[in-house]
Amino acid sequence: MQSFSLKSLQLKAVERMLRSVGTSAASNGTKVEDGKNPSTSSPWSQQWKVLVYDPACRDVISPLITVGRLRENGVTLHMLINSKRDIIPDVPAVYFVLPTKENIDLIVEDCKRQLYDEIYLNFGLPLSDDLLKHLSKRLVEVNSVNVVCKVWDQFLGFVSLEPDMFTINMKNSFARYNNPNLNDAEVEACIEEIAQGASAVVATLGVLPIIRSPIGGPAEMVARQVSAKLYALYQDPKASDIFSLGTSGIEERPILLVLDRSVDMATTLYHTSGYQTLVDDLLEFTLNRVTIQPSSNTEDPSANMKTKVFSLDSETDQFWKTFAGKMIPEAVEAHSTQLQQVSNQVARIKSETGGGTGIDTENSQTSSLLSTVQSLPALLEKKKTLETHLEIIKATMNIISQREVYKFAELEESIINSQHGDKAKVLELLQNPDMLLEDKIRALAVYLLVMNPSSQDVDQLVGVVEQFVGELEENKRLFKTITYIKRMLSLTGFGMNPPSVSSDSTDPTNVATATLWSFADRAAQSLMQAQKHVKGLVGGEKLLRATRMIDAVCKDATSPNVAAEVDAEFLYFDPKMPDGQIPASSRIRTQFNR
Repeated sequence: MQSFSLKSLQLKAVERMLRSVGTSAASNGTKVEDGKNPSTSSPWSQQWKVLVYDPACRDVISPLITVGRLRENGVTLHMLINSKRDIIPDVPAVYFVLPTKENIDLIVEDCKRQLYDEIYLNFGLPLSDDLLKHLSKRLVEVNSVNVVCKVWDQFLGFVSLEPDMFTINMKNSFARYNNPNLNDAEVEACIEEIAQGASAVVATLGVLPIIRSPIGGPAEMVARQVSAKLYALYQDPKASDIFSLGTSGIEERPILLVLDRSVDMATTLYHTSGYQTLVDDLLEFTLNRVTIQPSSNTEDPSANMKTKVFSLDSETDQFWKTFAGKMIPEAVEAHSTQLQQVSNQVARIKSETGGGTGIDTENSQTSSLLSTVQSLPALLEKKKTLETHLEIIKATMNIISQREVYKFAELEESIINSQHGDKAKVLELLQNPDMLLEDKIRALAVYLLVMNPSSQDVDQLVGVVEQFVGELEENKRLFKTITYIKRMLSLTGFGMNPPSVSSDSTDPTNVATATLWSFADRAAQSLMQAQKHVKGLVGGEKLLRATRMIDAVCKDATSPNVAAEVDAEFLYFDPKMPDGQIPASSRIRTQFNR
């Protein structure tokens, strides 16, 4: 079975787009219009060019490609479309923007000002007929039709953060489509935006999936729209090469399961013990960049008080690749061990070479020593990476200690895993005036969603938290989470109700956490205790509702009874068919592996 890395496929598509200036193909996109033919004497793909993007497409490129790699693709300047830009004669420009009226008007203004000799337009998502007509009309009005050489529909309107993880980077999506004040048009626009992003992911993978979703609600609306968009693309002769990767047979087709986030809200709210999840939860972590603010309570006058920004890429950072998904105590211990080992190796090499002054070529051990010295650059690079993680781990552990996150993690893991939440322990945390309100609200939300307690218990617990809200607008905004959950439970009876399982999961490894900081031991050991039920949570028992739903649609369903059971819960769409509909007897029932 052929495996895909979504991130690498998107990177290749972006690089083809950058190199396609003056050529007949751009990425896996579809050509919308041709302007003038570029001069055959000017192979722009071999020359320097300017890249102009909007904020959304900048976010697409940011985790994918470094400045150095942009240079390798001939990009000398990269600028925002809404920034002030000067005329650069005799240079082509590649535009990579979303198809909006505002962007098109800015493009036309650039053409009118003749900022660049030739312009190649690449839209991150398909350009609608109305916007294409608007673009053509405006270019005619300013007599600049010949400036635009080509217009391409790209399918890159999503952000690849890891080889197998992406986001459509849609701000406040859950709040938007759950807002009771939205009218039908606004809801449809929201669903359309989600469907466009999902369709772009599928187009980049180049293989048509089978689409499944629960019956009813936003998930079904998105699934139907994605199916319709992919069918139209599949039937479009201009896009015939997009799904060329999907020619290896029906067994190779993946499954796309569309879920409403509310089916498993507790999982998104509870405090975890993982290294990556804690970095994302406690620090400013956006587009694979973590920002560490200077500590306000440090007593060390020599401490660096500057804001620090670090990039975390699992494809270039071996420590992050290995330990991002591990529990924080394991990451802390491994980091301490590796940093000590690398530091010792570097010190030994420098000592053996006389402080790096050179190697005695007459020494009988010259060959061995030379090999050792040649390993120094790689060791120094590894040491630099580990020192970066030292900063990140220290900042994370500081917040863990200050907010006593480990107490919430341990309690919430117990609630989710055993479904026997201790109300007294919950009350103890909620009544503690030193605990952060956000943490209390999250813990209460997890308890309400998982335990679905009586209305009397709900009122008691909510009342305890409400007394800490006060008049701060931010606190009032946070408290709306509980108001929403109460309303949801009262209307739908929603709650996580996985089958009860024993709590005798694999015991945590008895590992002494490295004592890098005086407070780290207590937090790390408490988090290790919270790790106790993690294997039962995400492993063989499949307790999480979303995990169980994924298992249900991916498992072998060749048995008629199993197939009927799955079909009763999930809709089935095949984008190769009109409306995605296919008889039950013709559906794929074998196991899906991706």
